[in-house]
Amino acid sequence: TMSNKVIFWFRNDLRLLDNPALFEAAINNQVLPIFIIDEINTQFKLGSATKWWLYQSLKNLNQSVNYNLNIYVGDSQAILEDLVTRHNIKQIIWNRRYEPDSIRQDSQIKQFFRGRGIICKSFAASLLWEPFNILT
Repeated sequence: TMSNKVIFWFRNDLRLLDNPALFEAAINNQVLPIFIIDEINTQFKLGSATKWWLYQSLKNLNQSVNYNLNIYVGDSQAILEDLVTRHNIKQIIWNRRYEPDSIRQDSQIKQFFRGRGIICKSFAASLLWEPFNILT
């Protein structure tokens, strides 16, 4: 059965190696890898150099996941909601981002899905130390 369908939401770290969240997602689950270009809720106003870099990175990432990467443009929560419904998703996993807007959006998304019985897990990635831990 394919009952354990998990969304893995790629964020700033478009890599497969040393990706703790992806490792967690892949254990006993069928992973639906996604990337969302959310220009509505984030400061995702991309310059042309950034767009080129992003395009190359996504292209490489897509190859690495056997061309299963799904790329969406729009409101993250709405896109996730649609995917959860269509694919009967039980869990969404992602790596944290640390801009204030992203932190706010992530906790909002977590709250929304947890209220609907969907497990949301976020992991530390792409940083040597979590900023929260250094503040002590």
